[in-house]
Amino acid sequence: MTVAQILANTAAGALMGVASVAATAAVSFPLLAARDVPVTLSAARVAGILVGGVCFAALSAMLGAAFGALIRSQVVAVSAALFVLFVIEPVVTSLVDGYQRYSLTGLRVAISGGAAESAGTAAGGLPPAWLAVLLWTGYALALATVAAVVGRRRDIL
Repeated sequence: MTVAQILANTAAGALMGVASVAATAAVSFPLLAARDVPVTLSAARVAGILVGGVCFAALSAMLGAAFGALIRSQVVAVSAALFVLFVIEPVVTSLVDGYQRYSLTGLRVAISGGAAESAGTAAGGLPPAWLAVLLWTGYALALATVAAVVGRRRDIL
């Protein structure tokens, strides 16, 4: 996996994030207003959530591209990703105290501006968004590095 491929996938994820955030805002704000539901969040908080959504989409594309480069079979890659998210993470969370806030779920909630309760960690809180972005980027770059090494070995053999 090359740096150009990582950047291209990250940019594509960011564009998808912008489209998703725009569609969400275009539908949700008028719908809430039509039903007389007050939006009690400040404009800065709403902007943070929207920017976090775009950022999360970009970082998820980076991580997904690295994972896809590592595991070439789509069925195996999707199955493995679901296994990690729905089996491994909950098991590790129940066994390791404080893990949840730094898990993929905890980082996702922190990046997108959600509440700690959404990540199942109300007592421990979440890391700040900037730290969650750095950790997620680190996870993705570590996986991309492994994918690059494995890819080179596959090409040689």
